[in-house]
Amino acid sequence: MTVIQRAAVSVEEAGVRLGVSRSMVWKMVNSGTLRSVRAGKRRLVPISAINDFLEDGEGSSDDKTD
Repeated sequence: MTVIQRAAVSVEEAGVRLGVSRSMVWKMVNSGTLRSVRAGKRRLVPISAINDFLEDGEGSSDDKTD
């Protein structure tokens, strides 16, 4: 049996993976903090964009020091 790795997920699934609400994902997408692509009428978040966000810590105020 072949296992297919998904290249992108819905906004809702991105929220689940990141542990945030769907509306928070939309805010992140609209602000450019989280990359996304349009597929027809759907907005998808590439898995690589989720991984980049988690690695870079973009938008996190907890890790920043002044």
